[in-house]
Amino acid sequence: MPTLTQTKTICIIMLLISIPLGVMAQEPVKTATIPYSTRIELPPVLDESSGLMWWNGKLWSHNDSSGSDSIYAFDLETPQNYEQYHSGAPNKDWEALEQDEEYVYIGDFGNNKRILRQDLRIFKISKKSLLEGSPAVDTIKFYYPEQTDFSDRPQTEDTDFDCEAFIAAGDSLYLFTKQWISRQTAVYSLPKEAGTYAANYITTYNIDGLVTDADYLPNKRILALCGYSSTYLRQFIYILYDFEGTDFFSGQKYNFTLNLGLFPHQVEGITTPDGQRYYVTNEQTPVSTQRLHTFDVGNYFEEYLQRPETAGKISGATFACQDNIPVTYSVLPIPQAETYEWTLPQGAKGNSTSNSITVYFDTTAVSGNIIVRGVNSYGTGGGSSLPITVIRKPTTPYIHVAQWDRNILVASSPTGNQWYNHEGAIAGATSQYLKVDRYSRYYVVTSVEGCSSAPSNVIRTGAFMYLDVNNTKFETDTIIIPKKALPLHKHIEDNPKKKKRKFLFWYL
Repeated sequence: MPTLTQTKTICIIMLLISIPLGVMAQEPVKTATIPYSTRIELPPVLDESSGLMWWNGKLWSHNDSSGSDSIYAFDLETPQNYEQYHSGAPNKDWEALEQDEEYVYIGDFGNNKRILRQDLRIFKISKKSLLEGSPAVDTIKFYYPEQTDFSDRPQTEDTDFDCEAFIAAGDSLYLFTKQWISRQTAVYSLPKEAGTYAANYITTYNIDGLVTDADYLPNKRILALCGYSSTYLRQFIYILYDFEGTDFFSGQKYNFTLNLGLFPHQVEGITTPDGQRYYVTNEQTPVSTQRLHTFDVGNYFEEYLQRPETAGKISGATFACQDNIPVTYSVLPIPQAETYEWTLPQGAKGNSTSNSITVYFDTTAVSGNIIVRGVNSYGTGGGSSLPITVIRKPTTPYIHVAQWDRNILVASSPTGNQWYNHEGAIAGATSQYLKVDRYSRYYVVTSVEGCSSAPSNVIRTGAFMYLDVNNTKFETDTIIIPKKALPLHKHIEDNPKKKKRKFLFWYL
């Protein structure tokens, strides 16, 4: 019979085995029930408000499967005085609205009918063209590799491949599926560029509900999901924050139950301008009219919101040489940062608490990332990373006189050469060989991927040279005796003290 310790061990092993592969383990989730602070009625044209975003000080929304290509912009004070923009994109089942700095994205990927779709797509529209009334539309088509059954379903909403939420982050789009069967959400990624793609599966998270929209604040590392329970009786905002990169579920979590009153609301859209105030819309149903609700959750993680924002893009060279020449890197001032924390690749040297740093890469430096974060009394903000490729300094080359021609110099490196004389770099002289045609000092520098070696030894050619009287070796630097040079005066000057004689040569 197993002991108590053995029994506990077996139970733990069985528990681990029971977790499905690819499903993210649950971290502690904080919970709270929150009331709305304000509520306004949306205009009738938005009776099926689905996607929602905050842009240019206004709220933007659209209907889902009405067939209209319109997007509506309105403010909180006078939502009835909306502005209508035609997107130029067909609406089969629009579900979500997202943006980055240059583009608006419309998710036409609703997929909960009895016959499942095979034409899932996201429309990418230039913001400038949308505002000018001549929308330039690109299409990102995709499919789920795991979805293989497209046969007629016995009923609608019998699938785990529906989707109503996505965000734009970096160079990718991230989809959060609405799993009607599993009551979870799977995360997929897609490129932002037009084309046809297999959605890249990342993970599945048990959110215990149906996700209907998402919004993302990269500068604060906050991702908000909204949705409702399978019975529509509970509506929620699920906030993920303090995560690294795009590992959204790796940080802290807050699951807010929304107190919207006696009757259930079909919550469909969410957006936030600052991570503290959240705007949520619901569709019109037989028991609730279309509305916009405001929720203030700042008190629940006030200290986190006071931390520095995520650092912006680092400016500076992405290739560095092991030559100990200083390289400067900088980042735009980070809001709410009091000081800055820099992390350098192994072997690189530098120190700074400001938004710029001077880095030295010596012979011990290796490739890696330069990372910067803002710091204040509330904590450390999100980091920005710049990959650095460190290139080994090329071996110092050696040059000599060609045996087959005393007027030709040869470099030890076959490529990457730049020849120099006393006037500087010789234009076009980049091969392994250099034909000498004048009196000067010659040397070569070798470069590999932008990194330069130390200068080679020097070879001098000239009208005068000194020879050792005893063994006739060259004094210090090699001196070429040109083929056509004849001695005009063999013995010009004796220097008994140095035991050297000075010889004069002349070009014919």
